[in-house]
Amino acid sequence: MMNMLKKYFGFAVKTAFSAAIIWYLLHRSGAGADSFRGLKPAWLLPAACFLLGQNVMTAVRWHFLLRCLDIRLPFRESLS
Repeated sequence: MMNMLKKYFGFAVKTAFSAAIIWYLLHRSGAGADSFRGLKPAWLLPAACFLLGQNVMTAVRWHFLLRCLDIRLPFRESLS
């Protein structure tokens, strides 16, 4: 129980810290809500697909690199 609580608390702290950094950078750059009005929500799906594809390709690269070093891991481990 305590281990699970630590896991979720750590995730919450990391998320809050990341959000604070993003807020700080946006606030400091002067980018307000007006800067994002021209964004089209339809572009979010292709962007997410490209991001997912990039992560999978990076995992494939790591998987092959580890195999060259005679370290055998399931692809799922390479992806994580």
